[in-house]
Amino acid sequence: MVVKQKDVVIATFAAKGYHPNVNCGQDFHGDDRDNFARYIIGQALGNLACVGAIHQVVQRFTNDWKKKFIPAVA
Repeated sequence: MVVKQKDVVIATFAAKGYHPNVNCGQDFHGDDRDNFARYIIGQALGNLACVGAIHQVVQRFTNDWKKKFIPAVA
């Protein structure tokens, strides 16, 4: 999906405290629910900022997050 008003989307998330490309590398803590979630959102926003679209791998990341942190989904 290509987002035509990517700057509006990015600014809306930033106003809520979510930013592109956070919690990458050594800052990623996969056992921390909030850290992992912000990583996923950050990846989506980062790709949106760079190429104007959210990479499809975000779906896999969200499935991994749900399996790890929402036991009924596993």
